[in-house]
Amino acid sequence: MTALRRIAFPLRLAWLRLARRGERVLLVAFGIAAGSALLAAVLAGSLVAQDRSVERATARVRAEDRTVRLVWGGIASGPGTDIAELDQTSRRALAPLVRAPTRAMLFRTSQSNGHLFDLGAIDGLGRYVHVRAGRLPRPCHAGRCEVLQLGGAGPVPAIPGLRLVRVGRATLDSPLPFGNLITRETYASVLSSALLYHTAPTPPLLLANGVDGLARIPVFVPTFRSYTWAAPLRPAAVHPWTIERFARRVTQIRSALQYRSLRFDLTAPIA
Repeated sequence: MTALRRIAFPLRLAWLRLARRGERVLLVAFGIAAGSALLAAVLAGSLVAQDRSVERATARVRAEDRTVRLVWGGIASGPGTDIAELDQTSRRALAPLVRAPTRAMLFRTSQSNGHLFDLGAIDGLGRYVHVRAGRLPRPCHAGRCEVLQLGGAGPVPAIPGLRLVRVGRATLDSPLPFGNLITRETYASVLSSALLYHTAPTPPLLLANGVDGLARIPVFVPTFRSYTWAAPLRPAAVHPWTIERFARRVTQIRSALQYRSLRFDLTAPIA
């Protein structure tokens, strides 16, 4: 028994020394972990602060200045030009970027009996105009296409194959639906916030309620038109650590659309 104790004593001593050393190693490891956790917490707090700052700054930007917009321009003739197909393609493309884009359309400035006019439509027209006289139009069809007149003067154009009926006058509350499809001069005469006494004469802008009806008017098939799908970037949609990823996604979606047709163009505030 004594011999066994003599053999076990140095082994026990070695174990105690190793245990004490391991305790120090464990304390060091714990200290590193605690430091890492503290650093991670500081960085996370910094990112959260940056994120909130970006969100607040984005919210202060006007909706029309942080808009993601998809535009298609052409005539409604040939494969790939039907409004239903274009609408499906466009909404699917925009789904990763924005929610519920507003659809609008605008024909190239036209002339009737020597009078110029602009004709277009917005889905949910009532959300974007302030009716000053009359009422909102009913859905447009060739037999009776009700419109609001925004700005300009002169008679309602007489167009063979399309009966335009003016049911009211209005101003545009926001440039979001059309973006730069409308000139600055026209905006100056049709926006609710414009200083009207400084505006130059412009053709009247006639707006129908809903794109589908106006887009399918047969007499306008050979007329160049622009369709647009637009929605403001939500303040919480992009974070400091996802801005580059968002910009890459915009570039990828734009490339895919233009591979399909060069008539598409996609713009976004950070890409």
